[in-house]
Amino acid sequence: MRNKTRIFVLLFVITIFISGCDLFKGLMGTTVSIEERIVLFQTELNKEDRSEIYLHFHPDTQNRQQIAASEVIETGPLAYDYQPYAINIVSQSDPDSAGKVTVSCGLVNKNTTSDNPYDLTLIMQEGEKNVWYIRELHLTVGKETYTIKRIGI
Repeated sequence: MRNKTRIFVLLFVITIFISGCDLFKGLMGTTVSIEERIVLFQTELNKEDRSEIYLHFHPDTQNRQQIAASEVIETGPLAYDYQPYAINIVSQSDPDSAGKVTVSCGLVNKNTTSDNPYDLTLIMQEGEKNVWYIRELHLTVGKETYTIKRIGI
């Protein structure tokens, strides 16, 4: 009986090691880093159905479901017609006193090149512990800046 227990424990430890502790991810809660949120947002930008793009914006944003229909996303410089999109992080600030992090990015779509991307600034903030969201989006195209930001609490 002891040998069976030892073998079971050994197999359990090996399974945890091989899986990279993913077995416990559900128990520990979901985490989304700043970098992961930006990749998820980029993935949504490249989808024709953008009905869930608002989920990448901070939960306390008023009317956040309407972000997908906003001028910037629907018909402006982030419209589906201009995909594929690629977002490259250039720099990232330390959190300010409100816990906000400023991330400067280059955004490339079919109207730009990697040598001359649009300037994209994302203000990020945690919504829950270790779950980062976009608080504000500022996109500069030529001399015009488009903004999506929290309107609310």
